[in-house]
Amino acid sequence: MSIGRSSALVLLALSSLVVSVGCGASAAPSAERGKVALDTAYLSSFAFLDRDSNAIEAPDSLLAPFFDHLRRLEEGGMWCADDCRDTDPDVLSVLHIGDSHIQAGILVQQVRTMMQNAFGNAGRGLVTPLRLARTNEPADYAIVSSSQWTAAKCTDRDPSFTPGMTGVAVRAENHDFSIFITVFDNKERPDYRFSSVTAYHSPSSPPLVCDRELSVDMGCPDTSRLWLSRIDLTELTDSVTLFPAKGGAGTPEYWGFSLENGHDGVLYHSIGVNGACYLHYSHIAEPLSCTAALSPELVIVSMGTNESSTSRFNADMMYRQMDDMLRPLREAHPHAIFMLTTPAQNFRRTRNGSVPNDNTVRARDVIASYARDNGMALWDMFAVCGGDKAAVEWHKAGLMARDRIHYTEEGYRLQGMLLFEALINSYYNLTAREDVAVD
Repeated sequence: MSIGRSSALVLLALSSLVVSVGCGASAAPSAERGKVALDTAYLSSFAFLDRDSNAIEAPDSLLAPFFDHLRRLEEGGMWCADDCRDTDPDVLSVLHIGDSHIQAGILVQQVRTMMQNAFGNAGRGLVTPLRLARTNEPADYAIVSSSQWTAAKCTDRDPSFTPGMTGVAVRAENHDFSIFITVFDNKERPDYRFSSVTAYHSPSSPPLVCDRELSVDMGCPDTSRLWLSRIDLTELTDSVTLFPAKGGAGTPEYWGFSLENGHDGVLYHSIGVNGACYLHYSHIAEPLSCTAALSPELVIVSMGTNESSTSRFNADMMYRQMDDMLRPLREAHPHAIFMLTTPAQNFRRTRNGSVPNDNTVRARDVIASYARDNGMALWDMFAVCGGDKAAVEWHKAGLMARDRIHYTEEGYRLQGMLLFEALINSYYNLTAREDVAVD
């Protein structure tokens, strides 16, 4: 497959990634939709988990519309071939916002995979140019370029320009650039080849196009949303090279790209920035509101780790900072269900070494209070992971990273399984279903 104007430098950059790229065939994603599989034997092997309480706490019927949509997808039958579709795809969109635990991508990829295996795969969803911003990128995609880029993040003390809706923005020095986006094939993940790319960018950015043989037509900004451009492709592909349209003017600033395949199913978008707190996202309330274009029916917000890392933790201040972020975000998503998650206990460093962080439970209490005060759903990961004994047990089990704040790949996968289990427990309880298959 031709990658158009991508240069040898782009290919060299890609060759440094120790990952295998799948072929660009145009077959549809897998048509199989079985019962929800939960490996309860694996989960039960961690005796310190409190799985008896692993469900979503929410006001009566709050989650009903979301679960009703899941049920429609579950009962929708087999995939329809492209030539028999005469309506738009039935897509359920989820948006998960957080800190470094979310930026790493492992936790959300576990939830994304399990949801899509059960309810259908509508695509990879939102990907952020984190590598161009000189930070770590999830392992299932890459966004590279031979051009020079400067970056702004919502966590920067004094960003040189405004970060975008992903908490990140990258700016090219001139208009002579290309952006190569690829998804990686992996048997453990759904098929993330895509047939459309929606670019999110500064309203003044030049529109992006791709090679003529792969593009249905020129991607143009939405006249009502100048920070959004859509490029429809002629086939499912695992990679595309984007470059500015000839004659395009403006400052090239890009925030992220949504990769979709045109099929029914779940789109599980995620936005994560290392070191982020509620306070940082409150500083980008206007660009963050552009996430409304993703049309999420469920918005999950997972923070609290960084708030609890300071020795001067202030519960009242954290509550106010949460409100500063969440109030305008909820206004931008008037029809979405909001769910907050609490952080699992971690360690903090002292002169005598690392000890379990007592501030984690304080942050957990603030988050739980805010969710209950404002009629939002809550997943108490702090309790499910083992409460105030979790840090010691997770470290003993080899599930925590060396810094004892982050987690190993297995640790993040376990957390993702627990979040999915909480969602599916609540789903089947509400819909009076008992057809969860056990491996």
